[in-house]
Amino acid sequence: MTIVIELMILTALAGLMIHEKHRKLPEMLTETGIHRIFLKAAAGIWNFQKRKTKFFRWPGVRADLQIMQPEIPPDLAEELYYIRKISTVLLLLFAGGMTCLFISLSAYTGDLVSRDGQIRRQGYNGNDIQVQLVAENDVGEKDGSYELHIAAREYSREEADRLFRQASVQMEKIMLGTNVSPDEVRADLVLPSSVAGYPFRISWKPDSYDYLHADGTLQSGQDIPPQGTTVMLTADYVYREQKWEQVLHVRIMPPVLSTQEQMHKAMEQLLQKGEKESRREEYLTLPQTFQGHMIRWKTLPEDNGRYLLALILMGAVLIYITADRELHGRVRTRQEELLLSYPQFVSQLVLYMGAGMTLRNVLIRLSGDYTKRRVQGERRQHLYEELCRVRHELEGGISETAAIEHFAGRCSAQEYIRVCSLLTQNQKKGNSELLKLLREEADRAASQRLDHARKLGEQAGTKLLVPMMLMLGIVMVLIMVPAYRSF
Repeated sequence: MTIVIELMILTALAGLMIHEKHRKLPEMLTETGIHRIFLKAAAGIWNFQKRKTKFFRWPGVRADLQIMQPEIPPDLAEELYYIRKISTVLLLLFAGGMTCLFISLSAYTGDLVSRDGQIRRQGYNGNDIQVQLVAENDVGEKDGSYELHIAAREYSREEADRLFRQASVQMEKIMLGTNVSPDEVRADLVLPSSVAGYPFRISWKPDSYDYLHADGTLQSGQDIPPQGTTVMLTADYVYREQKWEQVLHVRIMPPVLSTQEQMHKAMEQLLQKGEKESRREEYLTLPQTFQGHMIRWKTLPEDNGRYLLALILMGAVLIYITADRELHGRVRTRQEELLLSYPQFVSQLVLYMGAGMTLRNVLIRLSGDYTKRRVQGERRQHLYEELCRVRHELEGGISETAAIEHFAGRCSAQEYIRVCSLLTQNQKKGNSELLKLLREEADRAASQRLDHARKLGEQAGTKLLVPMMLMLGIVMVLIMVPAYRSF
């Protein structure tokens, strides 16, 4: 099913790109290569939605684009923005779909079982492998799934085998603890992780945890029937890369298995027996018949492509949504920077106009100084970028009043609207007290900047509460854990 979905996504993308390959893009989209192919497909989607629906368009984007790119017509700016955003999503879907398809095909074509029912074992220096096996009968019906651990081929070590036989004999006595016989276990068993004088690391695995823990202690609160129960303990001995297994039985309480469970258990034992007996062979031959039925084996594919596909689809949606939020965040950052630059702007107006310069010369002077600083490597400042636009408008023949009104509209902050209103009134009617009003505005702007700086400091202090709480939690853990362990 996952492969079908992946193929549908890739086929739809390929068909869209083929259908839109001759589409003409706006001149401002200068990208080349494969990205341009996705831009054409995105342009097709954008033009379709303009005619049919407005699902892809979010409120506020057009206004933000007018603020960030006032030199581009609103319709064109919106078209360029959405085409680039949609092309990014399409590129992610295509790349992710190809990756998921490769993973899915690898999972389904990488069957380890050969036609004659053999699995190649890893070489002497190889690693153990864990496979999921699916048994099917001669009519294609599934008999069950099995998990099988296949160890790598091992060198023969006669001395290690001899030590294992000796240790296993001692273990039969050590395991009993205070119990007299394995057929009459009434106290906890002793399941050591090693035997003195032998180089083995030992791990224990009971076949049932209903009445016995892995460490050998009996389960409390369990009603053991009078006839008792039998639990099989498997001790795995490990020395370097060599492994041995000792199976011990104690009398506690055997579980009642259904017919299907008994068949499954018998198949597991048959698989484990064949795996152990063939550890010196290059291939592990799986059973071909079981209880009178023919069996056909194959490994259970582990297809992780669907999870990656789900993440990619979620990522594509998040990219599309967060692009608008990122644009709005840039607009908000621009507005904050304009407010911080406002006191300096008014002070410069007072300084230059107080020295006798005309408003036109002041605006040209400020933009010219900024251009020189930019050539020397100074960072971009939104206020002076707007002043450069005012300069271009003045040089293009627009009147000072219109250029100042455009400047106030682009800045869109109340402070700039107020000072621009004073300047335009002076241009239209004349105002002998303009310089005095500008000085008062400069004093007000300086006071507002102090208030704004104080507000930013309070916000920074609030944001620091989260890492401070995390540090407090870490300190409490560092203090409480050693104190708890000391008891």
